[in-house]
Amino acid sequence: MKKINTFIAAAIATALMASACTSGANETGAVQSQETVQSSQAAAASDATCATSDTSCVAGTQSAASENPSSDDFFANHANTYYMSSGVGGWGALLTINADGTFNYDFHDSDANIVYTCVAHGSFGNVTKTGDHIYSVEVAQLTYDQEPDSTWTEDSDGFSIDYQSTTTEDLSEGCVLTFYEAGINTADLPEGYLIWYTSPRAMQASEIPAQFPCDGIYNEASERGFICE
Repeated sequence: MKKINTFIAAAIATALMASACTSGANETGAVQSQETVQSSQAAAASDATCATSDTSCVAGTQSAASENPSSDDFFANHANTYYMSSGVGGWGALLTINADGTFNYDFHDSDANIVYTCVAHGSFGNVTKTGDHIYSVEVAQLTYDQEPDSTWTEDSDGFSIDYQSTTTEDLSEGCVLTFYEAGINTADLPEGYLIWYTSPRAMQASEIPAQFPCDGIYNEASERGFICE
């Protein structure tokens, strides 16, 4: 009889455990089902918000896109000739940027009877806005019009002038230049760049207007800068 009672008690305990497990599973399933419904409702609400405020959604997208203008728009707006000179000696460089992002570069320097020259062309790309009135621009391609270190002689008004072609420190394929737009706070510009504005004018940095008056390009690695007025 004792064995029978023990067997009955064990059976009852097993049945109670099975019932508890089933109940727990049902409760878990109910919670998961409720969470799924809530998630779907939240997603639908988000979609509805965007659907009922298309103007703000589109405006937000356009605002983000305007941070990095297309190369076509950027170069069309900043096509011009930029020059570099220290104001001392007979040397200088011109960088002409075209509306399609291509450029022409022309450098000359004189030393006694030799004129050093560098003529090149190429293209820019990868325009990225990095700050207020500040962009980075990559030199995508650069080709020298004259073989570097080649020499030749030209006659001018009865004088013979020797020329020698050189490479340039101002541009190199793959290098990244910094473009400053007119209106940037002068205090935000590197001292190494400001000298390319002040030196040709024999002026002090303190004399530059608080908002820089012109566009400019700076090669931070070589600390050489172009000015456009």
